[in-house]
Amino acid sequence: MDVIERRNYELGYHIDPKVPETEIPTIRQEIEQLITSQEGIISYSKEPEKAHLSYPVNHERSSYFAYIQFSLPAQTDLPSGGLTHLEEHLRPNTRLLRYVVLKLESDAERQKAAAKAKISLERIQERAKRAPVAPITPQESEHIEQKIEEIIGNL
Repeated sequence: MDVIERRNYELGYHIDPKVPETEIPTIRQEIEQLITSQEGIISYSKEPEKAHLSYPVNHERSSYFAYIQFSLPAQTDLPSGGLTHLEEHLRPNTRLLRYVVLKLESDAERQKAAAKAKISLERIQERAKRAPVAPITPQESEHIEQKIEEIIGNL
């Protein structure tokens, strides 16, 4: 059985506030269908909510904001183009003010990074065990106490 490598993405989008509220769920469903038609698997989909924009976009100060986390096959030889197909359908959509597609770490990349971090931590812990720790002499301890008193006195 061949395992198909998948790439993880997140699509964030702003829906024009002039769109009637009854059409908002339909727009979300259309976008989700675009993703699944490209062999995409949706892992999370946030319901569009009314949001205030930090700056005007197409002269609008608010929008309905939502995002979808999904994965697509890593193969680029899909007949309809995968991510390219998705963007070709989103770009001319006049009901969307803006959208952005971000590439997230794949599950394999995430596991590889975690394994690398674990090895690095183990090396640091091993070096810490081998490093000699010199005890503080009474003179050093007295000097440290004097410096602390001096700092507290200056407050």
